[in-house]
Amino acid sequence: MDLSTMGLLAAAADVSSISMDQKVPIMTIICILLSLVLCIGVPIAFFILIRRRIRMVGQAVIFGVLVYMLASSVLVQFTYILIVMMPGAESLLETNRPLSAIVSVSVTALYEVLGFYLGLKLLKRTVERRGVKLDMGCALLFSLGYTAAAVIAVSSANLLQYLMVATSINGTGMQALAEGVAEGDERNNFIIAMDEFIHSPSSQYLLEGVSSVFQFIFRTCLAVLCYGAVSGKMKGTTMAVAVGAEAVFVIPQLLIYLEVFPTMWLAEICYLVIDAVLLYYVIRAVKVYMKEDWEKLMKKPEDINRPGGTAPKKMPKIVMPKD
Repeated sequence: MDLSTMGLLAAAADVSSISMDQKVPIMTIICILLSLVLCIGVPIAFFILIRRRIRMVGQAVIFGVLVYMLASSVLVQFTYILIVMMPGAESLLETNRPLSAIVSVSVTALYEVLGFYLGLKLLKRTVERRGVKLDMGCALLFSLGYTAAAVIAVSSANLLQYLMVATSINGTGMQALAEGVAEGDERNNFIIAMDEFIHSPSSQYLLEGVSSVFQFIFRTCLAVLCYGAVSGKMKGTTMAVAVGAEAVFVIPQLLIYLEVFPTMWLAEICYLVIDAVLLYYVIRAVKVYMKEDWEKLMKKPEDINRPGGTAPKKMPKIVMPKD
């Protein structure tokens, strides 16, 4: 008996032992919903917090969205195609999984840093033509647009798919879903995938939301660093710090791909530490090199939106004469 036949029999045996009456645990659905709240709620809350503290420039958000689409999708795919076209590169990447993971993560990280720097530089020229000075608020809105596009394209899409699958399993049942798939290996693989989905730890589905929050914090810091470099308000080594931070931040993701971490929560702990150190550095740098931007961001909304930042004038009290 050849190996392929043995594999088919093993798959068939696995499928036959799977109960078709299983349901997705309610805790799994709750974790998926919590992840959705984190993915979407954190950027919205940040937008609400800063929208009245800075001059709104819609172009900043649009630039962020466009940079994500170009840098993280088009250019990454184009570069990977060019790499694969090199003699022997495709077979090498297919047989060498660690090398493939390193190339993929490195290209994505490189274009993210370049996208932030060049995107803010182009945004600076664009807004200055309209007589608007690029400030840190524009950089934050740029980062917000980039993150929102990433959340919609990746994290939220995955979570919504999980939620739809969980709802379908609990509503119609695995048997009805499996009947809609062609018989044979395809149906067996589908049933095995559904079984793994049901029995995966509920906390695993919370990782998507937690990771999106850490990504949001990191990209916000990255935008501030790139803004400091573009505006010339920070030291010349600012971009070196940004590139170094990006290089360190992708290491946990690389270790996940290489299956070095026994649990993905270790990667999230690494993200937490990296974000904490980077956030501390950025806040200190902003207070030293960009005092005006920091003070403007910290002003009360009613002060920042009033010309000159003056306090509101009270209406004179009118006293009606007595009869």
